[in-house]
Amino acid sequence: MVILTFHGVGPVTREINEGERDCWIEQDFLKEVLDLVAKTEAVKITVDDGNASDLQYILPELEQRNLSGTFFLCSALLGKKTYLSIDGCKELLEANMTVGHHGKDHRPWRNLSTAELNEEIVNSRRELEGLLSISITEAACPFGAYDRKSIRALKSSGIQKAYTSDMGGTDENSWLCPRNTIRRSMSIDDVKAILAERPPYSRSFKRTLKIKLKAFR
Repeated sequence: MVILTFHGVGPVTREINEGERDCWIEQDFLKEVLDLVAKTEAVKITVDDGNASDLQYILPELEQRNLSGTFFLCSALLGKKTYLSIDGCKELLEANMTVGHHGKDHRPWRNLSTAELNEEIVNSRRELEGLLSISITEAACPFGAYDRKSIRALKSSGIQKAYTSDMGGTDENSWLCPRNTIRRSMSIDDVKAILAERPPYSRSFKRTLKIKLKAFR
């Protein structure tokens, strides 16, 4: 399986750094990518950060192609300018989309203290579950950043699947899942190459080993 990740779509609506700007794509490129996904087997769509564009641009395009997605939300950002409102999150759920959590304040989880990880991983999840009246079983690491301590905290909290930004394909039964971020600097041929990648066993084993080693930092 190949997992694609989207962030902001359409006009950039707040001050962001250049790295984050590259993750904010044009609406036409979103349509091109989703047209490709609709014709490809074993592709999962995820959307990070809870931007208002999730509801404005991404959801309608998914529904038009009978696609589904998992939207990872930051509990402290909901309701803030340029982000989804609580009602907007409920619209995603009513459209049969899945919601996961992405921490509280969208800060990297590497090198956080035990108390900070508890706030980002445990309390933020509980807050989202309370606000949306759902059970959340999946989490995505902000900026794809994780280490042994954050992985242990995620597992202890009962998260059933965690997502990174390590690139490449994954087994659908994996607990720690690498994803491929769709960027402004990409072409549609770049996306085709990602979707076409089915690495041989040797490369797949090396990538899995690399991810496991990262989790023990």
